[in-house]
Amino acid sequence: MAFSSLSRLALVATLFFTLISSALAGDRALLNVIGYSEDGRYFAFEEFGVQDGSGFAYSNIYLIDLAEDKWVEGSPYRIQSDEEMTPLHVIRAEAASEAFADLEAYGIVTPADMIAFQADGEPDIDRTSIAFNLPGLMGPAPRAEMYEIALEIFKAPSTEPCVDYMGEPPMGFAVKLRDQDGNVDQVYQDSHIPKSRGCPMTYRPTAVLVPFQSYSLDHAVLLVSVWSHGFEGPDRRFIVVPL
Repeated sequence: MAFSSLSRLALVATLFFTLISSALAGDRALLNVIGYSEDGRYFAFEEFGVQDGSGFAYSNIYLIDLAEDKWVEGSPYRIQSDEEMTPLHVIRAEAASEAFADLEAYGIVTPADMIAFQADGEPDIDRTSIAFNLPGLMGPAPRAEMYEIALEIFKAPSTEPCVDYMGEPPMGFAVKLRDQDGNVDQVYQDSHIPKSRGCPMTYRPTAVLVPFQSYSLDHAVLLVSVWSHGFEGPDRRFIVVPL
C-alpha cells in the first residue's frame, strides 16, 4: 500500500529523531575494582566498555601509587579492538594479561571493600556529594562516625582547545571531606586539566573503597566518574582520589 505524503513525512521525522537520539548516546564505561596491595599503598581498577562512534570494545586497567597519587610506570594498560566484531570479553582478557605481571609484582592481592556507592540509576540523590559511615565491627549496623564527601566543580585551565572543539570551557573539580565534628579537609583540587582527561563536562562521586578488613580511612579512595565530551555524546571514565 502506498504511503500518503503525510505518512512519508511522519516516517522521515521518526527516522530523523531516532538518528539524533543515537548520536547522543555517548559511552558509559563500567567499573571493575581489582583491589589493593597488602600494605594499602597500591590500588588497581579496570574501566571497560564499547566506544561510541566506532563500536570498538576497550579495557583500561589502572595501577595507582596512592602515596604519590600517580600511576605506576607502565600504567594504564590499554587494550582496544580495531573492529566491531571483537567481543568485549576478549579485549578484557587481553588487558588483564598485559597488566598481570605488574599487578603481581606490586602485590595486588587484597580485595577492596566498597563502603559507599551511588549507582547511575538511583533517583533523587545529590550527585555532588556522598555520605557514609565506616562498617561496623559486629553485626549489620555501621559505626557511628559519619563522613561526607563533597565535590566542587569549576572552570579550570587545559592545554586542550576545548572551547574550540566543544564551544564551552573544560571543568575541573575539588574534593572536600567533612567528619562528624564538622572538620573539613580539602583532599584534592585541580590546578589544571591533565591531557588524559580530555574536555571534562562534569563529575560525580561514585564510590568509597577501603582495603578488606580495614576499619579506618587510612587507605580509603574515592572513585569519581568523569563525563567528558566524546565523539557522539558524553563519555564516562573514572578517576581515583586518595582520601
